[in-house]
Amino acid sequence: MLSARHVIPGFEGPVIDQFHLDYDRARRVWNGAIDRRPALIAECLHSADVRAALAYARRARLPIAVRGGGHSLPGHGTCNGGVVIDLRRMNRVAVDGDARLATVGPGTKWGELDRATGPYGLATPGGDTSTVGVAGLTLGGGLGWLSRMYGMTSDNLLAAAVVTAEGEELQVDETRHSDLFWALRGGGGNFGVVTELRFRLHDVPRSLLAGALSYPITSAVEVLSELEALSSGLPDQVSWTAAVLTAREPAPAVLVSKPMLAVRLCYVGPPGEEAWAALAPLRAIGRPLSDTVGEMEYTQLQRFTDANAPWGAGYASASEWLRHLGRGSAEALVHAAVNASSPLSLSLVNLMGGAVGRLDPDATAFAYRHAPYVATIVAGWESATEDARPHQAWAHDLWASLLPASAGGGYVNLIGNEGPERVRSAYGERHYAKLAAVKRKYDPDNVFHHNHNIRPSR
Repeated sequence: MLSARHVIPGFEGPVIDQFHLDYDRARRVWNGAIDRRPALIAECLHSADVRAALAYARRARLPIAVRGGGHSLPGHGTCNGGVVIDLRRMNRVAVDGDARLATVGPGTKWGELDRATGPYGLATPGGDTSTVGVAGLTLGGGLGWLSRMYGMTSDNLLAAAVVTAEGEELQVDETRHSDLFWALRGGGGNFGVVTELRFRLHDVPRSLLAGALSYPITSAVEVLSELEALSSGLPDQVSWTAAVLTAREPAPAVLVSKPMLAVRLCYVGPPGEEAWAALAPLRAIGRPLSDTVGEMEYTQLQRFTDANAPWGAGYASASEWLRHLGRGSAEALVHAAVNASSPLSLSLVNLMGGAVGRLDPDATAFAYRHAPYVATIVAGWESATEDARPHQAWAHDLWASLLPASAGGGYVNLIGNEGPERVRSAYGERHYAKLAAVKRKYDPDNVFHHNHNIRPSR
């Protein structure tokens, strides 16, 4: 049995085992429904620690999980009886404002990166929740408020450092190990432990025009139909997300604790007349009970939905890329909101297109550039000890009702543990075959399998 005195040879960071006073704290992840007990949690300080922990786990033939931000919905950042390579202490951010570059540690969260780049008037496309890890989001593709303007997060990854299954640290980019670089941009954590990421940065005003329109659920189908009708003519600067959820403050008092539709808007650019004019058609849809669109700091926008995903609650998820919305999908979203399993459960539709859709689909491992929308379903429940099955069933039933509009698969960052066929469909057959060949080259023994696993091709 491992004891608290055990030290991984050559490892300089804290090593936490089941006898350590911090064990229960250290083993917890964001999704409280994930309750796993690793043998060791190796809190890495640098890439040499990553190599030491990996070598130890392989010698001991222990399972390996890699934890960045710890926000994985299926709990891929932890495992039972194995070694968690915990990267949270590796959260350094270095910004070169003149070169428009950010060099980022794998334990960094989006809020930390945005705070570092914000003073330069720069940012790279990230998620819409500040507590999500930069590395995990990037490896799965990454989409957020800046994506229609500047592409997916992975489209803005210029280089990375990766520790392979054999313990070799590789510098990868378009010219060095280009096959691995291709796979990292959408292929998830299948190919090694990323120990550093370098991003391209773009001009983003410190304040921009953003906010939300709140509608009663009875208006949702018509509002979603009008949104779809307007979306093909929107400029790249405009993004929207439609959230169907149970209202809570600061929503209008008449909606609190009731199902509602929140249409969140953003204009990426100076918050002047051009921005107001671009958002005007969307703000004219229906009769919103509130309209909070106004000047907002970009870092505040990135924290806008943090309260919808509290740490330690239970979660189950599903996702699908959509060819269109249509009345059928809108009615399914409304029906699910009215019959939600919990007030924490919600569904989202994000508008895609713009810069995301213009890049060659074969440029990176992210395949669904043709899809105009992505649907995200998150079932949430307050007590992690509660029976998860009703909430999982709610998410599954809503996902199934959206399949008639499917573009072919789900978003790899937001699908649950749904089996190997769902993983294949998240990439498409051509991309999956190429990813499996890269996996065979860099991880032929499938050491990194606590993920949406791509098995090495034979």
